[in-house]
Amino acid sequence: MNVESVLIDSPVILVGKHFSNFHGKLAIVQCIKTGRKLIVAVIVGRGSHRIREEECVVSKYVLRELECDYEDIEVEFISDGLFVYGTLLPKYITPYGDVQIGWGGLSKYPWVRTMIRNFKLVYNGLPYAVKSKSSYLLGVTYLGVSKSSERYIDSVEIGAGYVKMEVEGEVIENFPTKPALKVRMYAYGDVDGICVPSMLFGEIFVADNSRFSYNIGKYFDYLIGNSGILITAPHGGFYRPEDMEAKPRIEADENTFELAKRVVEEIYELSRYRIVPNAVLSRLHRSIIDFNRNTITSNPIARQYHRTIKLIAKRYRKVFLIDIHGIANRSKWDMEIGTRFGETVHGNIEISLHMRNMLRRHGFRVAVDRELIGGFTVSRHSIAKNLYALQIEISRKYRMLKNLDKTAKALAESILDLYLTHMR
Repeated sequence: MNVESVLIDSPVILVGKHFSNFHGKLAIVQCIKTGRKLIVAVIVGRGSHRIREEECVVSKYVLRELECDYEDIEVEFISDGLFVYGTLLPKYITPYGDVQIGWGGLSKYPWVRTMIRNFKLVYNGLPYAVKSKSSYLLGVTYLGVSKSSERYIDSVEIGAGYVKMEVEGEVIENFPTKPALKVRMYAYGDVDGICVPSMLFGEIFVADNSRFSYNIGKYFDYLIGNSGILITAPHGGFYRPEDMEAKPRIEADENTFELAKRVVEEIYELSRYRIVPNAVLSRLHRSIIDFNRNTITSNPIARQYHRTIKLIAKRYRKVFLIDIHGIANRSKWDMEIGTRFGETVHGNIEISLHMRNMLRRHGFRVAVDRELIGGFTVSRHSIAKNLYALQIEISRKYRMLKNLDKTAKALAESILDLYLTHMR
């Protein structure tokens, strides 16, 4: 298995024609020494990226995340799975705000967020998937579920009146492509109740009897919450549409999309399910469109991205914008806060110093306005008098998947403390 890849910064594996049936699907890459696994997208090599028929080319991103040599990699190709949308989710939240861990023992299996179209999720004490041409529901697809586990779930669900069927699911994880899987799911006849797009914790939030959920777009996702906290991540997307030209030698800020989503979840949990941040998160790879550059006059997608940020900011008396980025590992610091020397916080340097000191308490070495002092996003949107913006650059070490929880918790606690102290 060759170590080189044109998609150096993404969770992907290129394959030859022998594996063409798995193009646009998924694979589980495992390090045989450590047992660590990673789910990746499968793409058939074409054109200048053509490879031998039976060859697999794994990206350097995968090897970095697994901390594994290419000789120790095993690949399992995946084309189907078990789709769930309610109490079988790894962690779910009801439309009334009750948070629970899913039953059935399925959470031990790897899973991916998946959208099923032409169904709606109806909650009436229990969740039901009901056919609807104008709706969709969002859940997860468990991969590699054992036959015995699935038979057990069948006995419960089918015994309760659900019908098991096979449909196509759209994987909405952050991949260079948009994979599709053949999934098995449990549907129900018509039933009355509350309709919600999802019960997956982290995709939907409930606070003060109101529900908030992500709008999942083709090029960026956004969440309209109930607070003045706004999290943005312009460079974390891996998606490379085939009909859009990519600029060469430009890498994504790896895992900042995932990190931003976890920060939102952590703030929600730290606030005891009362505060829901806003978020605008790019899915597009920055080689396609750089949302942190002034391209809004020439690019309608960039214009819509920044218009969404502006419309969210107008909803609140005070807004605290955190723009999440990634940098290579530094010898002297782990994170850098950029304010354009106080400009993006309207001269209130206490805001950046408070953030720095909070992050230092978590053990991070933090610099302020040293090298990357703030780009287009924080500069443009802090023109509004009610918006205070910090750009936070995070070293690759602390954006690795194994460290993402620690980093997200530190950022969330620091952001929430700063918001409660200075922004309300």
